[in-house]
Amino acid sequence: MNPELIWENFSSSMADIVLSQRATKELSDIQLRKFNEQENLRKEQGLEDDYCSMHNMSFIDHRIGSRIFYSFKKLTIAERMTKVVLKKNREYQFLIMEAYEKFEDSIENIYAYLGENNINFWPLSEFGNKKYNEISSLDFAYYRERAEKRKGGAISIAKMLIERFDCDCVVDQINLKHSIIFIEKIRHIVVHRAGITSEKQSFLEAVAKECGLYNNGSINNIFISYMEYFFGDGVYENTINITEERINKEMPILIERSRFELLLDAMMLCVFILCQESKKHIEELHEIA
Repeated sequence: MNPELIWENFSSSMADIVLSQRATKELSDIQLRKFNEQENLRKEQGLEDDYCSMHNMSFIDHRIGSRIFYSFKKLTIAERMTKVVLKKNREYQFLIMEAYEKFEDSIENIYAYLGENNINFWPLSEFGNKKYNEISSLDFAYYRERAEKRKGGAISIAKMLIERFDCDCVVDQINLKHSIIFIEKIRHIVVHRAGITSEKQSFLEAVAKECGLYNNGSINNIFISYMEYFFGDGVYENTINITEERINKEMPILIERSRFELLLDAMMLCVFILCQESKKHIEELHEIA
């Protein structure tokens, strides 16, 4: 395994995720256009605002051969449109979760590559009970397994490598390292809490503290604006929001900003930079030798 192959595998996986996201968006856009047409037709025909569709839910009890009805729902057009957006957002959340897992794999592969090609890059504590004279015979699979089990996980490796190579960068006033920390935290919410925080402010403060951006009881203004951009409004204020933001609604053409791409781009950039820096580090080591 080398940086070129790590990047090739990662970028290929991310490309598949982007295609899935685009397909999800296309389907939701089609549904929303259909509901918009229905809403316009409702207004033209002078139907009431509470005009709705009706839905029965049932299952068959095969013991008696009868259908059991367990729910009945009435949905207005606006409610149906909301459900489409919520479903799209949830699917986006799952795709970000999948992308982060690929990100973790790549970070662990980079760290394993560095250890295999420069045993002095890893502290001795990382080798467990291996003796120093045994280390030179270890293969990539060993390093990969140890990297996967490293305390703090892949995010701790990513932070350490960014600091060690001094390769952090700023994108839209946000440090790459801070973006990666934030993504790891929202991925946790997506996996364990269905994408909804129990208390948003506490979550934001916890992330800011880990990033070193919480001082005297307040969060850095730029960073809190960045984090809040990925949350909903009103009744959805605790929900991770990865749907598109429409820019300038007054314009006749649709212009959107993709929250999904902002998160994906941060992971892509991090792996890309660390692959380059890792390759450069080992090449310089060989030149000295």
